[in-house]
Amino acid sequence: MDTATLLGVILTMMNVDSQILHGGHEPVGNCPLTNTDELELLFNSATRKVITSHFNMMETQMLTYQMELDNFKKEITEQIENMQYTVPGGTEKLGLRLVNGRSSGEGRVEVYKDGVWGTVCVESWDSNDANVVCKQLFGLDRQGVAVSTAVFGKGAGTVHLDLQCSGAETDVLDCPLSTTATCTHSEDAGVVCFLPNRHVRLSKGNSTNEGLIEVFINGKWGAVCDQVWDNDDAKVACRSLGYSWGVAVNSSVFGSGNGHIWLNGINCNGNEGTLLQCADSVTGSNRCNAGKIVGVVCNPTNNASVRIVNGSSVDEGRVEILINGQWGSVCDNGWSKSDADVTCKSLGYKGGLSVSSSVFGEGSGRTWLDRVNCYGNKKSLFECSQSVIGSNTCRYGNTAGVVCYNTRNDSVRIVNGSTVHEGRVEVLINGQWRSVCDRGWGKSDAQVTCKSLGYTRGIPVASSVFGEGPSQIWMFNSVHCWGYEQSLLGCTKSVIGSDVCTSGRNAGVVCYETGNESVRIVNGSSEYEGRVEVLINEQWRSICNKGWDKNDADVTCKSIGYSGGLPVSHSVFGEGPDSVWMLSTGNCHGGEPSLLGCIQSVIASNSCSNGGHAGVVCYHNGNDSVRIVNGSSADEGRVEVMIKGEWQNVCDRGWGKTDADVTCKSLGYSGGLPVLSSLFGEGGGEIWLNGINCNGSEDSLLKCRQSTIGSSSCSGGAAGVVCYHSENDLVRMISGSSVHEGRVEVFINGQWRSVCNNMWDTNDANVTCRGLGYSGGIPALSSSSSVFGETKGQMAVTNINCNGYEDSLIKCARSISRTNVCNNGRHAGVVCYNTTNDIIRIENENFTTNNSVVNPEVLINGIWIGFCKDSWEYMEAKVICRSLGYSGYGRIVNRRQGGNTFGELYIKGFKCTGAERTLAGCKFGTIGLGDCSNTGAIEVECYTEVKRYKEYMKRFIRLVNGTSSNEGRVELFIHGRWGSVCDHSWDDNDARVVCRSLGYSGKSTARKAAYFGRGTGPIWRSHVYCQGTEPSIFDCKHAGYKVTHCNHGEDAGIICT
Repeated sequence: MDTATLLGVILTMMNVDSQILHGGHEPVGNCPLTNTDELELLFNSATRKVITSHFNMMETQMLTYQMELDNFKKEITEQIENMQYTVPGGTEKLGLRLVNGRSSGEGRVEVYKDGVWGTVCVESWDSNDANVVCKQLFGLDRQGVAVSTAVFGKGAGTVHLDLQCSGAETDVLDCPLSTTATCTHSEDAGVVCFLPNRHVRLSKGNSTNEGLIEVFINGKWGAVCDQVWDNDDAKVACRSLGYSWGVAVNSSVFGSGNGHIWLNGINCNGNEGTLLQCADSVTGSNRCNAGKIVGVVCNPTNNASVRIVNGSSVDEGRVEILINGQWGSVCDNGWSKSDADVTCKSLGYKGGLSVSSSVFGEGSGRTWLDRVNCYGNKKSLFECSQSVIGSNTCRYGNTAGVVCYNTRNDSVRIVNGSTVHEGRVEVLINGQWRSVCDRGWGKSDAQVTCKSLGYTRGIPVASSVFGEGPSQIWMFNSVHCWGYEQSLLGCTKSVIGSDVCTSGRNAGVVCYETGNESVRIVNGSSEYEGRVEVLINEQWRSICNKGWDKNDADVTCKSIGYSGGLPVSHSVFGEGPDSVWMLSTGNCHGGEPSLLGCIQSVIASNSCSNGGHAGVVCYHNGNDSVRIVNGSSADEGRVEVMIKGEWQNVCDRGWGKTDADVTCKSLGYSGGLPVLSSLFGEGGGEIWLNGINCNGSEDSLLKCRQSTIGSSSCSGGAAGVVCYHSENDLVRMISGSSVHEGRVEVFINGQWRSVCNNMWDTNDANVTCRGLGYSGGIPALSSSSSVFGETKGQMAVTNINCNGYEDSLIKCARSISRTNVCNNGRHAGVVCYNTTNDIIRIENENFTTNNSVVNPEVLINGIWIGFCKDSWEYMEAKVICRSLGYSGYGRIVNRRQGGNTFGELYIKGFKCTGAERTLAGCKFGTIGLGDCSNTGAIEVECYTEVKRYKEYMKRFIRLVNGTSSNEGRVELFIHGRWGSVCDHSWDDNDARVVCRSLGYSGKSTARKAAYFGRGTGPIWRSHVYCQGTEPSIFDCKHAGYKVTHCNHGEDAGIICT
């Protein structure tokens, strides 16, 4: 700067300072200077400012030049290091090199080992191996992508096989390395090393944030092929490009790429830093299945990419999104309220309703989105989970739409009712009142509707009881409220075309205030019975008896001051007055304070079948309404209940021991036995209490669950009871040769009654004898006559069915019937014992080291009786060996022909499971005469070595219908027949036991569901529970013999190795 210029600048500065000094009014030239000091001050100030400004300007320019230089150096360095220049000879470091790549960061991998360079086979080549190679060559901040199939050319010399790095190593020589190669050089492995986020770009999109994904490898850009490209992959790709998130797009949206494919098999979890970390391999192939070249849309914006069109107002319409410059629709697969809310909120509304079935038209563009699933606080439709953009299976007529809204409670009304408290439900949306379809319309929906209108309760009304709304474009459908919502619009729902909801399906409500409702019973013969009516909005309404039960009756009666009630159906107390509608209930739990809490819906009167008005019989003390009559004593008789002022019978359909116990206990007894088939007469009542089902805890028969009163049909007879005060004094044995045996009789009301032996078995005998002070017993049955004679009496106890744990036979009795129900020769007997030696002997004719020749017999009526042993097998042998002191492994070696000490009399049908400790625990059949080829002695071999036992048991197991001898359907030989095993609980432990017992020691696999075909014989086992160490399947726990709950479609099989 020359002197003249500098002086000009200084004078200018002085002028400015002078204006500041004099308030800005006068320029320097006209300013009267008061003294020379002021002039010097202005000159010095201006000079300093000029010098300082010039220095600052130079300093700023220098800083700018330095920053540009630094950025240029950084860019050049990264290009050299990463991808832009070819380094002759590749990259080599410490016995590792890359060759034949376009840059120093890529190439065929070669390892120097044992004095020779060799390639690496791709058989186990993956990203872990590639990462170690790149970290070793270029530093710990580098990552690598595994490249397969000689993309960088074929090598020469040795192929090193199976480089299996974990990824944590820093030197490939630290990785497991095999020197035995089976690969050719066409399978040489390669690698691309990179710094994250330097190898990805978007192409062919309509904007910079969308397009096909391309990666730069070996000097060439190539596309990405993936069969299961999803949003997790898209997020990683977009983040590597500097965006925060993205959505996956099908290839057909952006075209097919340039023909070259670099990456295949992308599988990101969404947290990776670059797409290259997710690739299964780098192939270099030009082949990719149609539609599998992938793209993305990164950071799609809400208002620019989503719109609603073709509605009757700006607040509703078909949902469309903008992709690659083209608007397309959304498929309604899975389209819901939450999806509509997200869509509408992103457009500035408070919420939305989902519309399906192309209510707003199909649209002319493509279908971009499918299976949208919004949840949580998503701000954009694109943030929701969905199918890949452009990839869908949407059918015609399935385009999604929305109805957006800003208000809620002001948009609901009820119309067309007989009062202002009831009517058809309508919702105001965008200037139009819309009806609600009653599909799924329930109690919680009505509650929300009525509460939003200021009421406390609501009852749902279906079937257009309040008429149908006007013809319209659409209506609400599938409303689903939980009950806590503030408005009907807050419930999950959809909007459909009116033609989808058939005529007569408009929903309504009856609203009311809690406390204003009341219940009454009318038209009964007394004040405690009658037809049930409910007062709602100043009208009495009847209750339809559909679903009307004991709980409903209890709630009704308790609400008007009684302790309980019985349900009455079929308009026993007449029909209510004609009205537009009546109530439907049937869902009381018993604890509600009012019947109104149980009302499920309001129905049209004509939809409740004629004669279907519900009633009740209320009571204070249930026992006052029950009696027993017409017995031979006061302790027995026909059961009757007081209904409609008359004593009525109880139908014996389902009448059982628990019902009898409750009846008798309510009358002061300790228990009772049920009596069936009108044994105490029919009675004169016309109305039956039907289908009684007590659980035993009730203190009155009237508190048990039952079918409704008023059913005139009863498939059985009148129910009765025999009540008793004591159980243990009621059982005796008589007519035996000793006090330990005899015919079983039960003392009831002064008379000893026989026990019929239908269903009589070892469990019943054990309970009987334990009740008499013995440790156990066996049943004495005969196929032709009663073993201990017969009783002549009026009644017999029938259908005894003990489980073996009861302390009294009386607790097992199911019913009492006339004696002739029990056929001649069918009176039950028992032989009791304290030790089994009292009644069972196993005489040894010969005893060697392990063999015993035995002839088991049982003492009945003073005579030792033998067993028919035709079907005896290993189960019975196991029990005999166990009773002789062995561990329980045994077999029958030989049967000797001959009779026993009681001529031709023998026990037949005797069977053991193999788990019993003595023969007394087995199932006894009957005593009789007949065809039996072996009632004599048998020779039993008892084993001390499991090995010999297993060898013997093999003959009772076989595999059928497999393709080889080591597999097939499992079949067992029991009681002379081959049969299958049910697959319930069948597993590999069971298979292991069977396989090892057949001599296989390898892996054992269970097969179910008749894998090897269906069997044809009996099913011998179910729920087999082997631990895996048993010597044979016959030693495993199971659910029993002759399974009836399985079919041959569930036959078990195994595969042994």
